[in-house]
Amino acid sequence: MTEKKKKLFLIDGNSYLYRSYYAIKNLRTGKGAPTNAVFGFARLLFRIIKVYKPEYLAFTFDTKGPTFRHKAFKDYKAHREPPPEDLILQMPVTKDLIRAFNMPSFELSGYEADDIITYLAKKGEKAGLNVIILTGDKDLLQLVNENVQIMSANKEDYIYDIKKVKEKYGIAPPQMIDFLALLGDASDNIPGVNGIGEKTASELLKEFKGLDDIYANLEKMKSDKLKEKLEKGKEDAFFSRQLATLIEPPLEINIEDLAMKSPDAKAVIARLTELEFNSLREEFKKLDFGVSGSGEIDLFTEEEKAKSNITKLTDKKEIKELFEKIQKLGFAAAGIESGNLLISSADKTGVSCELDKALTEPFFTDKHLAITFFDYKKFLREYDGPVQGVEVFDCMLAAYLLNPDRGSYGPAEIIFRYLSENPAEKEEICFLLALKEVLKKELADQKLLELFEKIEMPLVPVLASMEKTGIKLDIPYLKKLSGDLEKTLEGLVKKIYGLAGEEFNINSSQQLGKILFEKLKLPVIKKNKTGASTDVEVLEELSAKSPLPVFLLEYRQLTKLKNTYIDALPLLADKENKIHTSFDQTGTATGRLSSLNPNIQNIPVRTEIGKEIRRAFVASEKGWKIISADYSQIELRILAHFSGDANLIDAFAKNEDVHIRTAAEIFKMEKEAVTGDERRVAKTVNFGIIYGISAFGLAKQLKISRTEAQKYIDSYLKNYPGVDKFMKDAKEKARKNGFIETLLGRKRYIPDIESNNKNTREFAERVAINAPIQGSASDIIKVAMVNLYSIMKKEEVKGRLLLQVHDELILECPEKDVELLKKLVKDTMENVVKLKVPVKVDVNSGDNWCECK
Repeated sequence: MTEKKKKLFLIDGNSYLYRSYYAIKNLRTGKGAPTNAVFGFARLLFRIIKVYKPEYLAFTFDTKGPTFRHKAFKDYKAHREPPPEDLILQMPVTKDLIRAFNMPSFELSGYEADDIITYLAKKGEKAGLNVIILTGDKDLLQLVNENVQIMSANKEDYIYDIKKVKEKYGIAPPQMIDFLALLGDASDNIPGVNGIGEKTASELLKEFKGLDDIYANLEKMKSDKLKEKLEKGKEDAFFSRQLATLIEPPLEINIEDLAMKSPDAKAVIARLTELEFNSLREEFKKLDFGVSGSGEIDLFTEEEKAKSNITKLTDKKEIKELFEKIQKLGFAAAGIESGNLLISSADKTGVSCELDKALTEPFFTDKHLAITFFDYKKFLREYDGPVQGVEVFDCMLAAYLLNPDRGSYGPAEIIFRYLSENPAEKEEICFLLALKEVLKKELADQKLLELFEKIEMPLVPVLASMEKTGIKLDIPYLKKLSGDLEKTLEGLVKKIYGLAGEEFNINSSQQLGKILFEKLKLPVIKKNKTGASTDVEVLEELSAKSPLPVFLLEYRQLTKLKNTYIDALPLLADKENKIHTSFDQTGTATGRLSSLNPNIQNIPVRTEIGKEIRRAFVASEKGWKIISADYSQIELRILAHFSGDANLIDAFAKNEDVHIRTAAEIFKMEKEAVTGDERRVAKTVNFGIIYGISAFGLAKQLKISRTEAQKYIDSYLKNYPGVDKFMKDAKEKARKNGFIETLLGRKRYIPDIESNNKNTREFAERVAINAPIQGSASDIIKVAMVNLYSIMKKEEVKGRLLLQVHDELILECPEKDVELLKKLVKDTMENVVKLKVPVKVDVNSGDNWCECK
């Protein structure tokens, strides 16, 4: 039996970094460092290790200086643009990651990465290895033989062997040098023979052995024109062959130096954490590097694992003494893990003990104590006891305020980012006190400490209370609604089958595509990896051409709402028929709260089915009512405040319908003459302006031409010149400072505002306009929640805060106290901040959430 050959992977580092840079957009760390190219590169490396399990592997890179080809031909690669700055920054980071993996990387002044690959490939062949070269360069195809293959960097897993090269180019691999000599290579500025294309070059090399043979037989050319081209281009052809020929550099490398080795696991984890590649970090721990003892990565030695920094205390007397010592000390870090309380008061050490309320209550109500947490809300939920009087600091929220675009705020990654420490699992508690000091100083330096202490931290117990309280569902009503909706869906299915002329799987995009594009001959709007797209955007566009997409859109919407809410909500309810959503304070870059399990924020507001779902949210006690308090057009009011626009301020001061006023101004008519459709257009323009909408975006939303959309925008900005100035100033401030600020000092960093990529830069400019407005709206409702919760507690109001949804608060209280609480809520919410326009809150009550609208 023939032994299977071992594999040597040679990776053209520059080629793949370029590919990753342009394939993956807008990936950055929380501090704004670009990481898209490194991420694609790391993902490729992981894939090669997992799928191909190479025994040998090496990377090659180009150097900055000129090569021997530049010296021979001064215009070699001359037309190439210099690499984008964002890509240049990622080169050393990538090489650093390769070093952490203990993988060899080669570059040599005067030579290109392809030349080094040629040398290494031949070394691998001689050693009896199967060589696979990963590159996007055609010139390396000249190396393909029985032992050397090329994997395309542009088409993952497409392997060029001898057969594939012949299929693609019609020639044998060694002829690739002469093929490029005739054709030239635009990417490297190799001239070739003027007028010779790929087809002609291939036909010539099928008939003749190579370049020398072609020029020895010019009289045999099929046409005088071809002969003339070759004669004129002879010098260029032979010079191009010289440039396309790969030269082995003067290197001495032992093939065993390329053998796979175990990575420096801690260094790799550190790099991936720093780059914020959290999914890759977890994937790395499971990688098998095919070397002795690699298996699943273990980050700690046996000695390190045996030496835990957490001491287990079981004696109640010892626990009490510990608490007393800490109370005298005045500070500690606390957390809960697997039902046990974790406490740390010294650097890198901690104690684990049973949660005994008799012992812990005096500790967590000591007004002289400062306690540091990581995810304070999680602690409150699991501790289920009073935490009062103590000074609290949540490292997770502090890290969020400093980098709101990070997206992930795990303790290990935050500790590494600020302390360069890699704590063992479940021992993060030991680093929180040191972490607090760094974060608190950073908050103060960034002028974010007041926002942290006055808004985000006081909000935590409010949210914890709301989560614990939950909101009651009318389960029988939801079951009936589900049954009714099932009948509606059955009717829609019949209509869809009737219009399609046959039955098919409506949920299959491929089957639906055949009906729409092959049978009904509707135009293909856009394509994805599997073929013609049938997404919402496509169906909306096709709705003007056929009734079928209209019913498909309705079917999809109702099916999604049925599965996501109507059928799912009862499954999430507890024995009291209450659901307890989780509010995420770190889930959005704007400062807005998001909710999970279930996501209440996404229930449609104005559709009939959305109203029907809201009808299921009821008061928890008999004789109680639901109260809804909703900020009226808060973002437009904030826009009026920031812009100081006289017309916008006047509209709100007079309590006018701002959408009707805008419609009258952009359509040049009297306010009384504005129709519902014209008001709808104006409303879209008003809110679109807040999001920095373009003519393209507005045209898409309103289904009008870009010219007409641009007219609406121009007319709006002419009538509201203060808004126009605000938008320009917001972009300029973001460019100057690198961030924007909300009304109460929240910051959003916008590094892409200076991007060379037009789409990336324009998106950043839209963020610069919208983030101060949306972030300020977020700040206002958060302060309202904190103030309202405090007043209700202080005055012992019999009522409860239940939900926060966008600009709306949902409460419940006894029917007899409804008017009292409505007044309290309205007064509190309307007086959070003083704007240049009145702040208005609509407060309503009913037996369920729907009745409050």
